[in-house]
Amino acid sequence: MTEPERLADMRIAQAREPSARLHRKPLGIRPNLVGPPAGLTNRYVIPYTYSVTPAAPASRSVTFVTMYNASSQTCSIGVEFQYGGVQTTTCTLTHSISPGTTWQFCSRLVSDPLYPCDSACSPALTFNMGPAFVSTGAAPCNTIDVDARFVQTSDTADSVVQSSSKLTVDKIGAATNGD
Repeated sequence: MTEPERLADMRIAQAREPSARLHRKPLGIRPNLVGPPAGLTNRYVIPYTYSVTPAAPASRSVTFVTMYNASSQTCSIGVEFQYGGVQTTTCTLTHSISPGTTWQFCSRLVSDPLYPCDSACSPALTFNMGPAFVSTGAAPCNTIDVDARFVQTSDTADSVVQSSSKLTVDKIGAATNGD
């Protein structure tokens, strides 16, 4: 057995070990130093987002954060994209969504059919990598559903998708499932 195969077998065995799953620790990322938008509370963290748009036609990327309001009232929601580990907010997006509706936040504006952005960072995040914090208002808005995705394209029109990945969304202060 090769060294990479041995390490892969060890990771699989550790993941299957019941005691490893029972003793997960909360995510080590601290909520941003700036704090959430006024009237909102940070509820979730997306530990890694990435948004790049080089000047020449090359590989480009964008991060999407989708929020669904499953509550019975209109809710204020927000996303703060940060740069690297320095906890500097590079873009703050907020909106109020009606019950039973979805809102899509984007690190830069792209169009259908790639993704229907409802709100996008302006100026666009053209070279940004770091966490994003998702915030909502008080109960019952603290139960908003959140999903995040990273998409890489290969042309300036963002019409040729090279890859797409679901991003981790963790509830702040809760144990993580470990992807």
